[in-house]
Amino acid sequence: MSSGNSSDSENEGRIYTPGPNINEKLGSLKAAIVNRPPFCSGTVPLDASDLKLFYEKPSTGDATGDNPARSIDLTKATEVEMQRLVDVCEVATFGVNREEVLDPSYRSAWKLDPTNFTTKLNILHAGLMDSIRYNLLSSDQGNQTFFAELYKLNIYGKGSFFKAHKDTPRGDKMFGSLVVVLPTAHEGGTLILRHGESEWKFESDTVAPSSITYAAFYGDVEHEVAEVKSGFRLTLTYNLYFGESLDSQSIVSTPTARTAALFTSLPPNAETFQNKLAELLADDTFLPMGGRLGFGLFHEYPFATKPDLERLTEVLKGSDAVIMQACRALGLSCVLNVCYEGDEDEEYRTVALCDFVPNLEGDYMETQVWEYLSTARYLGGKAILANSQSDESIRDSGDIELDGRDDRLPCIDIYVHWVTKQTSHNAIKSHLISYGNEPSLSVDYGRVCLIVSVGPPGSRGAKPVDV
Repeated sequence: MSSGNSSDSENEGRIYTPGPNINEKLGSLKAAIVNRPPFCSGTVPLDASDLKLFYEKPSTGDATGDNPARSIDLTKATEVEMQRLVDVCEVATFGVNREEVLDPSYRSAWKLDPTNFTTKLNILHAGLMDSIRYNLLSSDQGNQTFFAELYKLNIYGKGSFFKAHKDTPRGDKMFGSLVVVLPTAHEGGTLILRHGESEWKFESDTVAPSSITYAAFYGDVEHEVAEVKSGFRLTLTYNLYFGESLDSQSIVSTPTARTAALFTSLPPNAETFQNKLAELLADDTFLPMGGRLGFGLFHEYPFATKPDLERLTEVLKGSDAVIMQACRALGLSCVLNVCYEGDEDEEYRTVALCDFVPNLEGDYMETQVWEYLSTARYLGGKAILANSQSDESIRDSGDIELDGRDDRLPCIDIYVHWVTKQTSHNAIKSHLISYGNEPSLSVDYGRVCLIVSVGPPGSRGAKPVDV
């Protein structure tokens, strides 16, 4: 593979052939990515004994001992009983930048911590964990252990609401939230979910007194609670995590032979994409030299400043998980990369792809990040030059010259066909020291994306031909 510093003689004749009608074929692959809804929901009938709530007032630190526990039958709770419950609650806060904020103009509700209440409701026995496993998680994720951590009891009375927000991630293993609406009489309080350009609404004020309604959704789903018109909307909120829980109070769901059987066949959205990709791979005119396919991530992920890209592949959600699963099922290498791109105002843009997260904090550089990474190979790293997602050199037919077209565009090492655009919601922020007329502090962002390697016909699982 040639580098961006190779001489003209070394690079002469470096031509890449994507095959005829490549744009049309890539468009058909993009169209086959069917977005599965980022939530699951339902209504579950329960025994009245499962819907009894025991609670007490949070301790104030005094030693009076006058803090009796009370109970309430939620299937026939009176307004007086609900008001007594409200009286022991605290005003609800919400998370902003990992801090708890109290702002009644944004959220008007009450809360009670798990140390001050208990209920016989078991979401595992009620089937909610199985619903999450099969209806929300992808096939690969569905075979993982996950757990639900009870987070809060919330009460929304008349006039209460919670404006649009996203839940604060509490660790890189947290993938979503579960909201259970208990059967207390109320009107309004519609739960509204939004993701991308789609919106879904869930009414809970018409559920039977002996039933619960629930919605489990990914952490990057925006949601809000519409104003309650009357009564009391009572909910239990759980945080959802992958892995084993160290907290004995958490509800753990471990895959069994029965649940594993549910994932022997692909869900419809995964099957559609995999079939289209298999069809293209069987076409000898599609990437006859092999090539790379690039996918921007559809979902947001909670990760640290320097995330472990391999670990991140284990918690991909929705369409992101479907793409990786389908590619690997067809024998293709599918890995996460960080992409650093040239400035928006440049006529030609080139990127550096890294299969690791470079630590650029405080680095001194006189060039752009992508050039710094690729020219120096980042002290022995694996940064490679590739085309920008906005590069318009590709045509439906004809070869692609990988050599520099002029002094502004260096030679590129590989060509990436971006099936879906890179997204900014998974950007890694780095503070740099740049040199212009004088040193200055600047910020650059690397975007996490999926890069799939496709070999030539007859050996699609092999590496593409490098020219």
